[in-house]
Amino acid sequence: MKRRKSSGAGLLLIAVLVVIGIIGKAIEEYGTVLLWIGAAALVIWLVARSSRKRAAVSPPTLPPDEHGSASLMRRTPAFGAGKDIRITVQAGDWRSDYEPASSNGDEFWTSAERVAVRKNLALGGMIYFGTGLGAVGGGQPEPALVDPRLPVASGISECRERRMGYWPSYSSAAPEARASYLQWLSTGRSLSDTDIGYVFLYFYGLERRALYDAKKSAAARADLPTIEAEVERLLSIYSKQGSFFHYANAFLDVIRAGQYPQRSYMTPPAAPRPRFFPFSYKLALAQCANDQAPLPAEWAFAWLMADSTTRLRAPATRCPDYFKAQFIRRYREDNAEGLRLPRNRTRLKLLYQTASGSFRNATDQPRIELDLPDVSVLTAPLKKLQALADRTCDDLDGYSRLLAKHPEVGMSFDGLLELPFGLWPETHRRPFEVARLNVAKTGLPVAVPLEKLQAWLPAPAMLSKRNCQKLCGRIAEAGLGIEPDVRYGGATPTSGSRIVLFSDPASMNEPKRSARYEAAALTIQLAAAVASADGKPDDGDRIFLLERLETWLHLSEAEKARLHARLRLELSGAPRLTGLKRTIEALDKSARKAIGDFVVLVAQADAVITPAEIRTLERIFKLLLLDPAGLYARLHVAATEPVA
Repeated sequence: MKRRKSSGAGLLLIAVLVVIGIIGKAIEEYGTVLLWIGAAALVIWLVARSSRKRAAVSPPTLPPDEHGSASLMRRTPAFGAGKDIRITVQAGDWRSDYEPASSNGDEFWTSAERVAVRKNLALGGMIYFGTGLGAVGGGQPEPALVDPRLPVASGISECRERRMGYWPSYSSAAPEARASYLQWLSTGRSLSDTDIGYVFLYFYGLERRALYDAKKSAAARADLPTIEAEVERLLSIYSKQGSFFHYANAFLDVIRAGQYPQRSYMTPPAAPRPRFFPFSYKLALAQCANDQAPLPAEWAFAWLMADSTTRLRAPATRCPDYFKAQFIRRYREDNAEGLRLPRNRTRLKLLYQTASGSFRNATDQPRIELDLPDVSVLTAPLKKLQALADRTCDDLDGYSRLLAKHPEVGMSFDGLLELPFGLWPETHRRPFEVARLNVAKTGLPVAVPLEKLQAWLPAPAMLSKRNCQKLCGRIAEAGLGIEPDVRYGGATPTSGSRIVLFSDPASMNEPKRSARYEAAALTIQLAAAVASADGKPDDGDRIFLLERLETWLHLSEAEKARLHARLRLELSGAPRLTGLKRTIEALDKSARKAIGDFVVLVAQADAVITPAEIRTLERIFKLLLLDPAGLYARLHVAATEPVA
């Protein structure tokens, strides 16, 4: 079988070579004649093709119906081979060599009244309608002109499918695209899932009316408020389409250029869209710099979000509301009066690139230049805002990570602990603010049951050691200190215990325990144990200890305030003498001896030493690694000599 196939292939090759030889011989002898025959055939084919094309473009003349329109049946490959659709055209002749006859938009503009363009279909106003309007730049029909003579496909009732090109034009669109566009116009122009090409084609007409016709026509200028409101309405529906959002907002900037107030920075800006810097923002910043007024916090945030060069980390996008609130809080803390922007030399300009192809060859694109500094080009103020944004993200990093793992965290107790105190809801923030005012007014710490503190927080407020660390840090942001504070070596509060709140405006940062404070806190704890040994300590004990606290000048004011609260906590219950080994071992012998002398002095404060106090002193001396045998001698010394 292989040999037979090879023989067949060989014979075919020989035959092809023979035919090529014969053709070559014929061309050699009759080349000129064959060339003329081919040329004639080509001309005949081109003429026939042109005739077929004209027949396909120009519809036959049909008698109009009672609505002035005519119909015909035609096969359209776009809807599947062999499928019949109905195309409706306006009565009259339609030419393929369409040439504009006028540039006067007033002759074609329809205002609020509705215009019938084909059977059973009426369009709203604010469109160019008719035949013969040329583009602004010339050379083509106006893209937004609805020409009633052009064919429109029937049987199309939706406008979601993309049927127009990148530069939509009604005159060059396919009949199916025109049908979809007219469908959108006639149904209120508000279908949210409409292909954006139809919205742009409608926008082209508004753009021409406001930026070209209004230069020459009083009627067009009277339409500007209506056009502005219509573009705002379109933005409310189609703002998610980025290209349309930018063109429409820039268009509004142009027609509003003369309407902005003199001090627009005095009014808070509209919610910024990231990476979009509208002219209204630039104008407000320019006015603020020109007036040498402090930049309001809301405008500082708007500038940060609008500028394309800023860097925003995850918290800015994952929890944007908290990011904005914390940024504004930090801005006001760092800049009590607000930033002062310089008057730079660059002038503020508004250059508008029109969307419609009608302006493609036009020489006068919209341009506005104001005698104001364009501070949006400056980098120094933006660097300050960027640094502030980075610090704000640091504040929210914990909450952002928690939100990424548990989107439902919201305002739970765990979520609250990760948020700066200033961002807490009023319900949870208010009780701590009231407590801060009370302790600041009296100048004294206040002891409250742990359960009362938990009632101020979201339930269940489980106070583990880690949660206590975070809670103490958040309360410190409110200007309140808390004892026991695990960050200062305090124990984790347990059910039924009490906590002490005190005014602590200085401890806004993470505290650092000094060796001096730890020694003083140990002394207070041991002294409170002695004072409470024979029952509840009396006022004399309290006064004595408070006076001694005031004499410890080697402590900072924040440490003194905390030590007062520690004393209040120790005297409000039974002081413990456990968990002190590590703190005591860190003291040298002279420090331990001084503490021993001090607690003996406390026992002598009321001039009576009870057996219970003696037992407590013996236990303390043992903890301090001091000889209990010398206790009575120290008691005698304490009664006759002052202790340093």
